Amino acid sequence: MDALNNKDSSLSQEVTIRPYKQEDYSRCREIFTEGMQQLVNPVMDIVFPRYLKIASVFLILVLAVAFRWSLWIVGLYIILCVILTALLYINIYIQVMKFVSGCLNSDLLDISDSYKGDSCMFIAEFHGEVVGMVGMMHSDQHKPGAVELQRMSVSRSVRRRGIANSLCKELIAVAKRKDFNKIILSTTGAQSGAKALYKKCGFQIVTQFPYPQKVLEELSLDCFELEI
Repeated sequence: MDALNNKDSSLSQEVTIRPYKQEDYSRCREIFTEGMQQLVNPVMDIVFPRYLKIASVFLILVLAVAFRWSLWIVGLYIILCVILTALLYINIYIQVMKFVSGCLNSDLLDISDSYKGDSCMFIAEFHGEVVGMVGMMHSDQHKPGAVELQRMSVSRSVRRRGIANSLCKELIAVAKRKDFNKIILSTTGAQSGAKALYKKCGFQIVTQFPYPQKVLEELSLDCFELEI
């Protein structure tokens, strides 16, 4: 137990959570982009099993036809499945990059201007290097007293060190000081680590709905809330 406490204490001394500075601009955009690109495979893991089951059913029919006519049909079917799998993967990549591009050209285009006033971007430094970020956004689109947690990203090289947890706790503390009474956020079913973190910090899922693109409907969009 003492060893665990010493480890947490050591980590808190190595990690610094502070407000965003203009010199963090390029690094923040880089961390966010890298983190989102890493979602392609997890999303594929969620949506692919459905199509694998469908392909297996059709394989039985193809085998029946091939037994009667020609085994070349099986080969052609396998090639078709490989092509469709590749197209599915490419589609997922395109969807992820569309989201990234949208963020980079909206609030992350001018971070200082986007996160001013009651909004704020928090930065995590580990051994003097920017390794994480999270935004607290408040706008007229939000309900009174509500603020949104968004753009949570931590560099892959320093994950599982409690940095995202430190960022989340700092955001919650600042939201309380600014007299907000609710924090909202949205994430996807593919971000299991992020979902576990938010639940650990007290957030609860209030709404779940499928991804709007029919091909990816197995992927859920999860909305969380935290009363503070």
